[in-house]
Amino acid sequence: MTMTATKTTVPVGVRVVSVLLLAGSAIGWLWAYMVGSSAWHDARSLGVAVCIAAVPLFGWAAVKAIDLWRGRPSGYRSAAWLFAAQIPIVSIGRWTYEFSMGASARFSLGDTGRHFGGDIGSSLNLFSLTPHGWMVGVNIVALAIATYLVTVIKRQRVALVK
Repeated sequence: MTMTATKTTVPVGVRVVSVLLLAGSAIGWLWAYMVGSSAWHDARSLGVAVCIAAVPLFGWAAVKAIDLWRGRPSGYRSAAWLFAAQIPIVSIGRWTYEFSMGASARFSLGDTGRHFGGDIGSSLNLFSLTPHGWMVGVNIVALAIATYLVTVIKRQRVALVK
């Protein structure tokens, strides 16, 4: 019995996103270990819980980065969702939502000392130790990558229909 495989051509930009996602996942595991162990020693159970929740999230991202590299449809969809989840930044009182993998460039409004900032690294922030005012922002890198991936997905669907 002979099997024929179709060669999937993965655009270079998608490969770059895949590497960023895989590197962000590895950095995320390191972040979860470092922050989690610090929270453990300081008896901050909420910090430990967030780090424990982050481990499977960053693990799933690594699996989807490999799927994306291989050109699998689930890799495209999952990567688009992962980057879309990194777009918003919200902070009200002690509640904070900021998620990043690999790199971020943020534009923020509200009670913040930096209205624009960038980082290389990964994190998942869901709360703050000290209360503060409000802040909303956008991760421009995540917005650009999510938009790019959605565009590639749409192009591929059109190519499959033709």
